[in-house]
Amino acid sequence: MPTVQPAPVKAEPPRELGVDDALIIAEKLTEVYAGRDKGYGDGWSDKLVAESLNVPRDWVRQIREKRFGPAADSEDVRAALGEARAVANDAATMLKAVSGSLDRLDVIKTQCAAMAAEAAELHATIDRQFRNQVGECSRTLGRIERGIAAIEKVVV
Repeated sequence: MPTVQPAPVKAEPPRELGVDDALIIAEKLTEVYAGRDKGYGDGWSDKLVAESLNVPRDWVRQIREKRFGPAADSEDVRAALGEARAVANDAATMLKAVSGSLDRLDVIKTQCAAMAAEAAELHATIDRQFRNQVGECSRTLGRIERGIAAIEKVVV
């Protein structure tokens, strides 16, 4: 049985930027772009303009670059960058402090290990001395008990 091949689907070529599109984008940019030096007003970007007009972002970029030149950062972007720099500086300071703390912890760990070794040695010494003393007491007690038994034989 012969197989049926589906007809190839031709993709629609992307829509091209037309004069009307360019005028609409330029009008929107006039509303939200404060000029070459200031860039976009609060909250606006090429992306948001493109989304608000339902057009490709590249079209917005092309029109903005023709009218105003390369994108200038906005006050929002400058503020966000300032905050990001402050956060990065704080993070670097904290990292330095944590790194110093880790170095101190390594020293303490080494000291603790040395103290643990000394404690183990001291424990072994005390244990050995204690066992010797117990053995000596046991032998002394045995001598005393033998002495008492000898005296009891004589006295009783």
